[in-house]
Amino acid sequence: MREAPVAVQRAIVEELQAVGEAVHAEGLANMDAAFGTSEKGFVEVRGKRYPRQQVRRRYTLRIAPRALRVRIGYLTPSAQRAAYYARFLHDGTRFFQGSFFHMRAVERGEVIFELRAGVAFKRALRKAFP
Repeated sequence: MREAPVAVQRAIVEELQAVGEAVHAEGLANMDAAFGTSEKGFVEVRGKRYPRQQVRRRYTLRIAPRALRVRIGYLTPSAQRAAYYARFLHDGTRFFQGSFFHMRAVERGEVIFELRAGVAFKRALRKAFP
């Protein structure tokens, strides 16, 4: 009986980690699609150039298994400062339309997680209570 909660939590954490990694990878892929993979390493917006690698490198993934929480994005104050303009690239301004690279990945990931977590939950219960 005591193994059931541990097995269920372990299964959910594994799915959360897999989906978090998938959302992070999709966010990076969306970013590449929106901004290109310029050899020069710059994103150009209305004639201004921004270092593309700052946006990409600081877009990170953190998983907190005990809290059952995944965080993706510009998580630290230094990352937020370094990728300050990423917010404008994502959301857009009155001069250009945003790319929403992060929100598209998150919305898709939520649906995938709900499906996969349900399956993992059922599988863990079957193992705990054969």
